[in-house]
Amino acid sequence: MNVVRARQAVAAALAALLLTSCGSLPSEVGFLKRHNEFLDQSPHAIAKAAFADMQKVKSLRILGTVNLDDEEGARMDVRLEGSECVATFDVEEGSMTFLQNDKGSWIRPDNDIWRSKTSSTQEATKVLDRYAGKWFDAGTSPFAKLCNVDKLLKGFEVDEGDRGTIDVGKVEKVGDVDAIPLSGRDGKKRCTLWIAVEAPHHVVKLSQKEPNQMPEVLAFEEFGAEVDAPSPDKKDIVVLPGS
Repeated sequence: MNVVRARQAVAAALAALLLTSCGSLPSEVGFLKRHNEFLDQSPHAIAKAAFADMQKVKSLRILGTVNLDDEEGARMDVRLEGSECVATFDVEEGSMTFLQNDKGSWIRPDNDIWRSKTSSTQEATKVLDRYAGKWFDAGTSPFAKLCNVDKLLKGFEVDEGDRGTIDVGKVEKVGDVDAIPLSGRDGKKRCTLWIAVEAPHHVVKLSQKEPNQMPEVLAFEEFGAEVDAPSPDKKDIVVLPGS
């Protein structure tokens, strides 16, 4: 996998999850009563309250899996606060670490990634001697949207013009949180959001499933936690040929 293409695919996949079908819940929905003041609302009201609370989030952690364009899956672990971001992305070839702060953004492939780009042990040794443990400039795109909490959370909004339906499930545990699942469809995609029953009513999990594909699942946690994303040492930053 090309490192640049991989990072573009991961960012695009997450953006699609938040900004399309899963980020817009229908306004007219089915109704299910619960013995709880919050749960006794319509699904529309539950979603609206949750999305309002998500807009107040200043930092969070995102963990989960997304599908890439070449049908390969990627596991992600992203911590972000404002423009500060620390993330790891695990793909078939290896792992990449990403850093972003107000001074720039950098990416560091692990040794397995570098080895996957070579055709011989001798070539791999030369590449690792030069690049192992090094960072290179990640540029301003496509991670800018992924690693900006305000831009990311703008995707959580109710689509007042949609007339689809939402299924409401039973309260279940997501980690240590009691959450209510709301499920709907956007074409062939089925999306489910799990919303915390107790205030603040954060979205704590998201799942999207398309036919003949593995489900993409993201968990949202550690709301309000501080994120430290220090710049790499200058001696550890390199310029890749052709960049």
